[in-house]
Amino acid sequence: MVDASVPDIALEPDKTVKKVQDKLLLHLADEEALHSLQTVLDMSATAVIEAVMDQVHRFAQYWRK
Repeated sequence: MVDASVPDIALEPDKTVKKVQDKLLLHLADEEALHSLQTVLDMSATAVIEAVMDQVHRFAQYWRK
């Protein structure tokens, strides 16, 4: 990712790598990571704003073609 020339990553590559590592929950034991992932999935299944934003994104991508 760091060598991909993505502008946001190129600005602070170390922070970007750290953010990805944190999101992957590498610091947790398997059981803790599983519980955390299940919590995130449960929350996202009922998230209305995110669903609306996904639809807006799809609409924008459709009109971009």
